[in-house]
Amino acid sequence: MLYIDDDTLCARAFRRSLVRRGFAIDLATTASQALSLARRFHYAVIATDLMMPDTDGLAVIRRIRSLQPGAAYLMVTGKTDLRLPDTEEAGMISQIVFKPWDDAMLVQAITTANNRHAERIADRFVALATVDEAIEAHVLLIEDDAADATRVRRALQRASEGYVLTHVERLGDGMSLLGQSEFDLVLLDLTLPDARGLTGIAMIHAAAPDTPILVVSGQDADAMAYQSVQIGAEDHLVKGRIDDSSLVRAMRFAIERHRARDRIAYLANFNALTGLPNRATFREKLGALLHDAEPDARTVGVLMIDLDGFRNVNSVYSADVGDAVLREVGERLRREARKTEFVAHLAGDEFAVIVEGIAQDQDLEEAARRILTTVTAPMRIGASEVMTTASVGGTSASGEDDADHVIRNAEEAMYAAKRSGRARFALHRREVVTTDLGRLSLEADLANALSRGEFEVYYQPKVDIRHHRVVGLEALIRWNHPDRGLVSPGAFIPLLEETGLIVPVGGWVLETACRQLAAWQDRFGDPALSMAVNIAERQTRDPAMVEQVWRALSRLELDPSTVQIELTEGSLIDGDGALDRLRALKELGVTISVDDFGTGYSSLAYLERFPVDVLKIDRAFVGRSDTQESSRSITHAIILMSRALGIDVVAEGAETQAQIDLLLELGCEVVQGFYFAKPMPAAACERWMVEYRAERSVA
Repeated sequence: MLYIDDDTLCARAFRRSLVRRGFAIDLATTASQALSLARRFHYAVIATDLMMPDTDGLAVIRRIRSLQPGAAYLMVTGKTDLRLPDTEEAGMISQIVFKPWDDAMLVQAITTANNRHAERIADRFVALATVDEAIEAHVLLIEDDAADATRVRRALQRASEGYVLTHVERLGDGMSLLGQSEFDLVLLDLTLPDARGLTGIAMIHAAAPDTPILVVSGQDADAMAYQSVQIGAEDHLVKGRIDDSSLVRAMRFAIERHRARDRIAYLANFNALTGLPNRATFREKLGALLHDAEPDARTVGVLMIDLDGFRNVNSVYSADVGDAVLREVGERLRREARKTEFVAHLAGDEFAVIVEGIAQDQDLEEAARRILTTVTAPMRIGASEVMTTASVGGTSASGEDDADHVIRNAEEAMYAAKRSGRARFALHRREVVTTDLGRLSLEADLANALSRGEFEVYYQPKVDIRHHRVVGLEALIRWNHPDRGLVSPGAFIPLLEETGLIVPVGGWVLETACRQLAAWQDRFGDPALSMAVNIAERQTRDPAMVEQVWRALSRLELDPSTVQIELTEGSLIDGDGALDRLRALKELGVTISVDDFGTGYSSLAYLERFPVDVLKIDRAFVGRSDTQESSRSITHAIILMSRALGIDVVAEGAETQAQIDLLLELGCEVVQGFYFAKPMPAAACERWMVEYRAERSVA
């Protein structure tokens, strides 16, 4: 569902109230955000606040309804005396929720609205089926009048559908058949030798609750018809007042509507793409296991699995390949699951596994290792070979634990694993909660770090190992926290990206690095000395980025080719105009470099499509190139490919003389790594360059 409210705190409270009960909710704080989401996603329920700064809830519905005509709409308001105007938009509102809401009443309102949406979908399925497809159905007719039975048989023989009719005259015989065979529909007369009135409906419904019943009776009374439907019949038709075509149409409608309900019930409990149980079913299963578990033994384990960087699969290949990957992952998990394991597909690229009967944390870790091995094995999708990794978080629980709390713990562990790198497993412990609280504190401090002057740029040299000279540097941000000291980049850079602070902070790094480059070009008389500046994916989506680079170049009178904009492979995705902005940078003369090449989802097609000048071989391959044949082969392949495409190559992470010698042998001449120098503050880096140049001039 979608909830629209300009009050962020209220919106989050709304989501908290419903997420814990299995609802999936997107939030929008403006009408434009809501419209953007409505264009991209289908919603069963849309709820909106009545009063917002620049508009109102009815106006929002007016704009969204053409995009989401099948949704059920709710109004949320603090006005207890609300009277909606007599408009088409107001007529679409199925429920009104008053602030402050009671959680139970809110859940009931959303459930009712969702059921209404499901009924609309069912009606639409029936209408489509009635027009486009013939059906095959096994029909049981319980009718003691021979003439009426003959009329039904002839009507079905004339119909284009493949109806198979079984006829009995007594309710008891019909009940016996229902116990032996499955039928798609029961046609029932209400006046039988062994049953009269509504008794027959009740008995059939009790014996075969999943079989639709269509009453065909000589009793023409509105009260009787209403009661028939109330106790389980799909419809009540009156003999003598319905022709053959109307009878067949009513039968078809009853059968298709029932099938549509079955399909909706299936979708309510299973993921349509993978066929695995969904979040609601997973939560219900976990709750039942916890209810039966011992209160003092943590014998139930939960693993949360999230594919790393999965959205890049859709962008690099296609949405169809992405769907195929999810189906393959789901099938692998289902195939590898043991009898004591329950696999679910929660949403998107998130899966989960319940592990029963664990005795210790090692049992959960062993299951996580199996899952990581299963998921990370290469998969062939059509003509493409796709590699995936996953982050897994786990927790154990006892009969005293609440299902929602257990799921939350496992998700926290999964996010901890993701923050520590790809293809990792983290077990939830009390320390994880402490870490998250510390993370919130860090995030609060980060918001003011730029204005307080706590950031500093460090520099790491790049060396031409054939000619023994410094050809460039990479600018790397560091944070000198007043209490914590030097904070690890791995701890705060992801926070900068998540909060959006990467845009202003990244702009400051660019300006600082360019200013330092100009100073060093003058200091060493080397106008070709270059500076690489890392640009986060979020910065590439900033429309002001190109102008920011242009202003820095113009103000400092730098040769644009000496400034390298360094991107990760994940940024080679054309979203929100990123490709256009990279091309605009190329037109300025700026050099484009791809960092950590070989670890992501990029392909030759993307290297041809994007204006790439430099590839940096990831340190994971360089660091093992002298000891592992596979890393050596990958490094060599990247060098050869770069040469064929006319792209320069830089190796990062070199730490030994053996690695330097091997890189030179393979044809890579520019190297960056601890072998030469660690990242240093500007003053220390300048001293290092002076000493290095002095040593080489003597040599």
